[in-house]
Amino acid sequence: MIESARKTLKKALMLLGVVLVIVSFSAFHAYRISDEYIRDSVPPPFYGITFVLHPNRYIDGARELGFKPGWVVTYAPRSKDYGTAFFVSLLGSMLASGTPAIVTKERQQARGDIEKFRQAFARVDAAIQIGMTFSNAAAILRIPPAILTNDDGTIDAYYTFMPRALEHTKVDWLTNGFTLRVSNAIVIRKLYGYTSSR
Repeated sequence: MIESARKTLKKALMLLGVVLVIVSFSAFHAYRISDEYIRDSVPPPFYGITFVLHPNRYIDGARELGFKPGWVVTYAPRSKDYGTAFFVSLLGSMLASGTPAIVTKERQQARGDIEKFRQAFARVDAAIQIGMTFSNAAAILRIPPAILTNDDGTIDAYYTFMPRALEHTKVDWLTNGFTLRVSNAIVIRKLYGYTSSR
């Protein structure tokens, strides 16, 4: 009885080993096919390979594939600000490509973060008033400015805020800085700085 159980266990382990070898070969083949497709351009670095049942959950912009087991091979930098994903069937056929869902998710979050930045900037903008002391303005802005002394004795204090979300999304014009002109420690003028990433 024990001998029979050992034989059964041995056969099961051998079968499992064969399945693992086939799966590993299939994954490696999917990677090689994807690597050949992306080599024609300047590719982002290889990010990962995932076995999936519903590829459209992992790739945006691909045709509707429905339930189709296979491999999604993703190329993207660790920052996930751009990338390409390929769907390769278990038998090694390239069936679709598009934007990795992880990149789309990062972009959506970045757009939300930019909107929060705009709201926070508007609150700070409302708090900085012409006629207030420069020390009070500096306390509100809380970062060291770049300072330029003008010929007439006034100073220009440049404050620039760069939200990290700009790495993941593009903006036409984002108001993200102040230039405060200061005379006798009083803010006498306020101008704005802008960033465009398109």
